Amino acid sequence: MKGKTLSKIKQNNRPHKDKKGSATPRTKTRATPNAKGRATPRATPSPSPAHIVEQVLSVLQDNKAEQITTLDLRGKASFTDYMIIASGRSKRHINAVADYLHRALKNSGIKNIHIEGLPNCDWVLVDAGDVLIHIFRPEVRDFYKIEKMWQADIMDTQSPSNQLQLNNE
Repeated sequence: MKGKTLSKIKQNNRPHKDKKGSATPRTKTRATPNAKGRATPRATPSPSPAHIVEQVLSVLQDNKAEQITTLDLRGKASFTDYMIIASGRSKRHINAVADYLHRALKNSGIKNIHIEGLPNCDWVLVDAGDVLIHIFRPEVRDFYKIEKMWQADIMDTQSPSNQLQLNNE
């Protein structure tokens, strides 16, 4: 009896082989019938960056994040369109806000959400693709001053001080 149960378990965990003989894992996926009546997987559209920003701001406000700043980086950075910076009151508060944010983004259909900095919770980065969210402790935010860095024009060749430096070289 024990041998039969073990063999059944092994058999159920084996990958399914289709007609061509390639192994595919047994997973449940939502499918819609196509014109021929066969099931095809549904492609869910990913939300627009503006929709993600609205959702992030809503979650941050609902969870009592402080000093929320949104930076529009379209045209300034190639790795993201928007950067949202917020502060939390404590490490535990920052951890909770990041957790709620991750759940909300995941429930809205955003895939590949990456979170960095959760063990220490001094500075947590949530990467949602086109939107980056930084959640800081107030002291750490004052130290790094990320808003200043991104609001300044990095290569401003029209300013008089830069023209003087270029002419002197």
